[in-house]
Amino acid sequence: MSADLHIHTTESDGELTPSEVVKIALETNLCTISITDHDSVDGVAEARIASSGTDLTVIPGIEFSTIYNNQEVHILGYYINISNKELREETAFIAEERRVRAQRIIRKLSKMGIKLSYQRVQEIAGGNVIGRPHIALAMIEKGYISTVQQAFTSEYIDNRGKAYVTRYKMSPKKAIEMINRAGGVAVIAHPGLYQRGVGVKEEELRDLIQCGLEGIEVYHSAHSNEQKIYYLQMAERYELLVTGGSDFHGKSHKEGSRIGSIKLDDKHVKKLKDYVITKSL
Repeated sequence: MSADLHIHTTESDGELTPSEVVKIALETNLCTISITDHDSVDGVAEARIASSGTDLTVIPGIEFSTIYNNQEVHILGYYINISNKELREETAFIAEERRVRAQRIIRKLSKMGIKLSYQRVQEIAGGNVIGRPHIALAMIEKGYISTVQQAFTSEYIDNRGKAYVTRYKMSPKKAIEMINRAGGVAVIAHPGLYQRGVGVKEEELRDLIQCGLEGIEVYHSAHSNEQKIYYLQMAERYELLVTGGSDFHGKSHKEGSRIGSIKLDDKHVKKLKDYVITKSL
């Protein structure tokens, strides 16, 4: 038995609908998946409906973007109550912030001679959450670039790009506490990818644990073997839950992140589920 606990859909910046994700997960013989869209839980219900009557379990999830020590750190939430009022209000606020940001980016690109329609970007996004990858796809469609990666350069919409616009991000502490209040478990996503591949250091991890962090994504499609070993040691040292996933977005993204490219052993899923049950008692 195996799981992929890090999957994105059209409800954030993924290219497949939740139903299409479920179809591939079944074809890949996965037993458990988690829909972890950026700042959104809107894809969970559709995925659960699509998996109804099958042996596939869909864990409700989310991935929050936060700022910690002047860098972006993502916090995953698992087994959250997607109807939680605070969670819903926060995700609605973030979605509106993203829409405003997308309009500002499009205006900046326009001044550079790259003419895009905000309405078309909305259509490409499909869901409520609009992100830079949707703008990149609109740029490809109009022939300005040929790959998504070309958009994420200093020339265009990379973090230091000419058309970059900062966006709202909460603190890790706020994200962790919100996940906990929604009945979920807070896990740091792909810790090896921060600080340009240097990764989250042990002292930083301890700090996040003090904020209530409960798990660490040891297995990720972009982690090296050395990083997997290191973060597994950190998980054991600090008694953190171990998770893993492909971080699937779609064909336009890195090849190694196909659904099921990371198959988390079911023992870790069981520990995660048992922890949630114990926590709720």
